Amino acid sequence: RQLGVYGNRLINSDHETVILRGLNVVSLEWSARGENILRSMKVALKEWNANAIRLPVHDSFWFGNGKGKVKSNDAEAYRQIVDDAIAMAAGEGAYVILDLHRYGAPQEFARTFWTDAAARYANHPAVLFDLYNEPHGIGWELWRDGGEYEVKKSGEKVTVQVVGMQALVDAVRATG
Repeated sequence: RQLGVYGNRLINSDHETVILRGLNVVSLEWSARGENILRSMKVALKEWNANAIRLPVHDSFWFGNGKGKVKSNDAEAYRQIVDDAIAMAAGEGAYVILDLHRYGAPQEFARTFWTDAAARYANHPAVLFDLYNEPHGIGWELWRDGGEYEVKKSGEKVTVQVVGMQALVDAVRATG
């Protein structure tokens, strides 16, 4: 059932309070194939009675660009794993919290990812969006609004453009 917010409560389409109880199913953030994703979800949903699965994903795998030693991957196969996980959770009346698993400050790659992923799962009642895993080393205004930010890359300081969380929220909302 579709979730919404009423005051300080999370509610379903029948206006019943929903409390999410779940866990994190890891590996799609470091592996283009994942490691026992569906088996882990089955245990979480059926044996542990979870109603929410946080599923960390990585934009590089999502677009088939690989990551680290993996120079490229099959983007559609990666997305199919995510689709299968969502279908499994939805079939059990549970939710998937799709987490863009990145560290630092959101840059253009994050907006590109959310524009695509939000369009793919627009209006899917079992999918929730966790826009950016772990902010680090930046102040609130830069985190919210974006701007220029100095980081170290290969021992040198370089300036990167941070898009900010509001840009990510706007990208998701633009999908409807």
